[in-house]
This record gives sequence, structure tokens and C-alpha cells, in this order.
Amino acid sequence: MLHITYAPQDTVLANRLKTDLEQAGYSLSADLPPGKGHVLIAVLSPGSWENPAVQQTVFQALDNSQHIIPVLSGIAQLPKLIDHLTPVDFTVDYTFDTLKAEVDRLSAPDAAHPMRALTPKVRRANRRIGYWLLALALVWFIIALILVVFGAVAIYMGVTGYGTVRD
Repeated sequence: MLHITYAPQDTVLANRLKTDLEQAGYSLSADLPPGKGHVLIAVLSPGSWENPAVQQTVFQALDNSQHIIPVLSGIAQLPKLIDHLTPVDFTVDYTFDTLKAEVDRLSAPDAAHPMRALTPKVRRANRRIGYWLLALALVWFIIALILVVFGAVAIYMGVTGYGTVRD
């Protein structure tokens, strides 16, 4: 299943992509479906990454371990989270066969798994785990400190004979 995300300034290209993909026999989803095995086509232009809907959809696809195909509709740099991907460049000419080949490659059953990225959701989860580990280390440190203090007191009492019962 395919889903296309785009900013309002990329509507013309996105509609053309939808039409061509449907004519080629691909099924498109109005919303990004959850789970693996779906492909997101992200139409990107110079200002599209500032669009919250585009960002959230890309983050959701990354969190779902879904493949993303960046499509450039204007000269723009890929966002850091997906800059490892090779974009389909439609800035000069529209070659649908290039996009079709990429969709077929990523939709194949033997396609490689997408790389994991540090999305905001993953960063929050990592931070939460870090806080728990820090709290656990602090508790163990306090327990160890208490045991050292009581151990030192017990040794002191044993060496000096203080607190022993005498006949």
C-alpha cells in the first residue's frame, strides 16, 4: 500500500503522482496505514519540510519501520532523518518509470528493512530509559554507601572491642 505526503505547494505534482500510480495498478491510501510493508512517498520542495503534516507523516513512517521514497519537486536538501535515502528527482523532468522502479524495489518481499532513525518518539523513549537507569544507579549508589558506612562502623566496633559483652 502506498501513501503520498506533501505540502500544499506540491499539490500539482502529488496529484499527478496519484493519477499515474493508480493507472499503473498501485493502491493508494488516504492515511498512512500502521505496520510494516507500506511505502511512503514524500514529495519535498524547498519549504515543504516546515509543514507539520509532512513532518508527522515522515516521523510516523520511520517509527513504523516503513520505506520512504523522497521525491524532489524543487531543489531542496533532504531532512537529516532521511538524508541517507536516494531521492527521485523530478526537478528537471518527470520520469515516472524511475519512481515506479523504486516503488517496485521497496515493495518486493525480499526488500531490505528500512534503517531506524532517531525520531522524536524514539528520542523520548531513550531519554525515559536513561532517567530510569540513572535513578536505578543512584539507588544502588546510596545502598552501597550505607553498606560501606555500616561496614566501617562494624569493623571499628570489632577492632576496639567497643560494644562487646564481657564476663
